[in-house]
Amino acid sequence: MTTHPDPTGVLADLDAVIAGAPEGATGALWRLTAPARGLDANLIRLRPGAVIAEHAEPALDVLLVVVDGAGLIDTEGGAHRLRPHSSSP
Repeated sequence: MTTHPDPTGVLADLDAVIAGAPEGATGALWRLTAPARGLDANLIRLRPGAVIAEHAEPALDVLLVVVDGAGLIDTEGGAHRLRPHSSSP
């Protein structure tokens, strides 16, 4: 898993992280780890059909962005279909 920021100021080249991940790797492929930050970010890979159990983040807001594939997210506002380059709070 890549955890270090790029010295050029770019936080991560997600295409490179995905390309460099072992085939079939799931879970966190990248995490933002810079000290004293007001933001948290992870790149998570799920297998087709995988489910993340319902949960709430008490200390952080969560922005979900789909990079590849598609899915469904259930929120307080109802279910939303997600596709590449879509996001949902």
